[in-house]
Amino acid sequence: MMIRTSLVVAVAVIGLVSCGSGGGDDAAAPAGEDEAQQPDDGGNDASSDDPGRQVYIDAFVASFASDDNLTDDERQCFGVAIVDSVGTEKLSALTPEEVSQSAGKVPSELGVEVTQEEGEAFYDALSECVDIEALFAKGTGDGEDVQCMLEALDDDLMHDFYVTLYVLGSDSFMNDTELMTRIEAATTECRPTP
Repeated sequence: MMIRTSLVVAVAVIGLVSCGSGGGDDAAAPAGEDEAQQPDDGGNDASSDDPGRQVYIDAFVASFASDDNLTDDERQCFGVAIVDSVGTEKLSALTPEEVSQSAGKVPSELGVEVTQEEGEAFYDALSECVDIEALFAKGTGDGEDVQCMLEALDDDLMHDFYVTLYVLGSDSFMNDTELMTRIEAATTECRPTP
């Protein structure tokens, strides 16, 4: 499941968006969204001279191609963060073609066992080049909904959301009732009035 889809599902489950919302919107992007920087490869276990590294990065970037809510820089950021956090040795269980056609699935959704430590590495790398709160807030709607979410979210909640999603995959993380309760509590005021 695409990261964007996971965000929409998460907020829909706790009543933040209506079932019919989704797809692209014309709202202005939060400040800094298009100014993504690539993560620093220096602190990662994956070697930048590993010939398979770029192949898998390109494959994950391609897997996000249908998500028009991500910028090219954000897709690249996801690709680098995913590959460098688990490494090409684990990813070698998958072909680059399987990855590129996976519609934005993370390794745990493709049968790769992902550890908590790798989830932490993914989040650290991702947060270097993507505005984490803004990306999550974009999944809630547009306009005032996004602004409200940006004010409601905190670093700890976003850390736990992305690490859990990465380690468990989208289906399993939805069963984490503690995390879902925290998201609901943080965003209660952003719910549309009936």
